Amino acid sequence: MPPMTCIRACVCLLLGLLGLGALGVARVYTRPVSVLAPVSTTEETVEFGRHVRPILVRHCLACHGFDPSTREADLRLDTFEFATAARSNDRHAAIVPGDPDASLLLHRVTDADPDVRMPPERPALEPEEIETLRAWIAQGASYEPHWSLRPLEPREPPSVAPSGWAAGPIDRFVHADLAEAGLEPAPLADRRTLLRRLCFDLTGLPPTPAQTQAFLADSTEDAYARLVEDLLESPHYGERWARHWLDLMRYAETYAHEFDYPIRHAFQYRDYVIRAFNADVPYDQLVTEHIAGDLVTEPRRNPEEFFNESVIGTGFWWLSQGTHSPVDVLQDEAERIDNQIDVLSKAFLATTVSCARCHDHKFDPVLTREYYGLAAFVQSSRRQEAYLDPDGRIGSAVAELETLDSSMREALARPDWPVGETPGALTEVLTAVGQVFFGHPAEGELPPSARAHVLADFDDGTYDGWTVEGDAFTESPTPAGPDALAGEGDGRGRRVREHTQAP
Repeated sequence: MPPMTCIRACVCLLLGLLGLGALGVARVYTRPVSVLAPVSTTEETVEFGRHVRPILVRHCLACHGFDPSTREADLRLDTFEFATAARSNDRHAAIVPGDPDASLLLHRVTDADPDVRMPPERPALEPEEIETLRAWIAQGASYEPHWSLRPLEPREPPSVAPSGWAAGPIDRFVHADLAEAGLEPAPLADRRTLLRRLCFDLTGLPPTPAQTQAFLADSTEDAYARLVEDLLESPHYGERWARHWLDLMRYAETYAHEFDYPIRHAFQYRDYVIRAFNADVPYDQLVTEHIAGDLVTEPRRNPEEFFNESVIGTGFWWLSQGTHSPVDVLQDEAERIDNQIDVLSKAFLATTVSCARCHDHKFDPVLTREYYGLAAFVQSSRRQEAYLDPDGRIGSAVAELETLDSSMREALARPDWPVGETPGALTEVLTAVGQVFFGHPAEGELPPSARAHVLADFDDGTYDGWTVEGDAFTESPTPAGPDALAGEGDGRGRRVREHTQAP
């Protein structure tokens, strides 16, 4: 697999389970390893993250972990450096690598006196847990960072006994775990069952009669592989698998709470995710677009309409719950920011950074000041709607309008501008405006066509023939007709409109 891991490759990891009794295999992966196969000898390699860390989290780290505000006896067990450091008031360190009998930790968790045994006022460790700690210390008490903080490394598939169904490396990993748990694989699925599993897993839809007939009649060796490729190319593939990503991003089209008002343009983000899955966008690029898609120097463009796809990824930031009229606006802002950080850290870091909102994280290396450092970045951002601009049509029109606006403003700033420089109806409008603003040309010098344009002044508060619309915080009227020119001035506005005078 290339270094740039794609979404579709991750989905394909599931396909090896389709013919092997997927439900039975799934149960193996969700049960704690320490329960399935407790470590009781020094012959089996004990992994800190997989075997030991869960024990320390359950029984020790609340009082002997990362958070200094709740730390007891100035003892930390969450890092090798602190756990193995010599203690002035004890003969031994809490953990002595390679020597379980000299490790104070094992003495305290196995002490017969309930007033001495750890953890205090709580049930004692299970015998299997104690044996796991003993074996881990005997093997050197190696600490490892949390799995989400370690770089990805390739792993060789385990060696397994010939089984007749392990067709690829994924099957070998599954087979090894099944053997460890003492389970036998489910029988191979027949072709009709396999087809249904593939269709439901990849597209969420049952196979059509035509698909069923074609697959059952196809006896070639690559029939299965070609079916998978066909389903991956289906637009329903993105619709199916985008659901899981949208769940991580807590996607909704309304803000919930008592009024449940809609989130503007939320569907644009939903469709963006579907297109990204169907386009097999690399995972690292998808994450970049979500976190800072508005800052990408070379954004990903839609292949058909050429609008900016990358900027739409930032829409996930604004899918949180929203209160219609919060009593405490600062508290409401803090809740929204915390929700944004919570989704960001869980989805992309597999870490509960929001736990550090009120105190240093109990288990992970996240300080409260680091939480608020991240919160400062989030707080400085604002929701902004951007034009998708298919084929650049909006951008070119805006550029044309800006050029026209600039030339008009330059003309209006000149009390002696010559009428003949601007052709057509615009000349007539600007002539009338120049006369009103600057007194040039004089009333008697206006050409007949220009006299048909008058300046509408709304200082008297009447807006006859005009309408008010838009989201601006003003009562500026907008003209009902097509010809309008906004002039400089107060928020109540002045407009030029065509007025046909009676002969």
